[in-house]
Amino acid sequence: MESYVNNLGITKKANFTDLMNRYCPVLMGLTVLISACTCLKPSLRFEGDIVVMDSTQGEIIVRTERGEPLIGNTIFAKDQLHFIPKFPFMTGQTYEASFTDSNGRRTTTSHTFRVKAPNPSLTSLFPSGDTVPANHLKFYLQFSEPMEQGNIFRHFKLTDMTSGKPVEEPFRETELWSADGKRLTLWLHPGRQKTGVNLNIELGPVLEPGRRYALAVSGAWKSEAGVPLKLTTRKILKTTPADRSQPNPSHWRLT
Repeated sequence: MESYVNNLGITKKANFTDLMNRYCPVLMGLTVLISACTCLKPSLRFEGDIVVMDSTQGEIIVRTERGEPLIGNTIFAKDQLHFIPKFPFMTGQTYEASFTDSNGRRTTTSHTFRVKAPNPSLTSLFPSGDTVPANHLKFYLQFSEPMEQGNIFRHFKLTDMTSGKPVEEPFRETELWSADGKRLTLWLHPGRQKTGVNLNIELGPVLEPGRRYALAVSGAWKSEAGVPLKLTTRKILKTTPADRSQPNPSHWRLT
């Protein structure tokens, strides 16, 4: 049996009561520590195309930032809950997952799916020269990657550099794409460029002769894969009087 020295300096054999008085505080501390460890919140995480929770008692909800809950299925697998979205997570998007257990305790985590795709660039903008007639109609934009389509005209701006003011409603908002999504035909509004029609009379032509204009393509525009251009492209143009003559190939010069 264990011995100890009392307050008077006398060595005594420890009985059961003595041992309990001595070790009970330690045992109680260990009990509290173990209890605290078992009450730690389970792990909630994104793993590839699913959300995993190390628990089977509760509910997982996944949403985009400040968005509506995603549609998907929750299944049980190896003492875990797996949330599988109906549609794959989108690259470049941040999602928030929350888990509420059977006692109402809530755990949250968020994850941004990084884009693994090439950076797009505007490789060519035609006409390549810096002079166009005032009745010019089309630009051709060539990109290195397929670009995001739908509501694209917010990424374009035409500014009259002579007056310093943006040109109002300069584009025909019809998207004309090549089959591979890499080439866009950008029209100036024909109704404004043709004399005698309503828009030309009401708003005037898009381009006036003898002026300088800047066509800007926003660097915020993203590729189909969700990667932005990053660099804003500005093309400076000078305008000459309207050219209404028929094209004559003998006057063309190839470079």
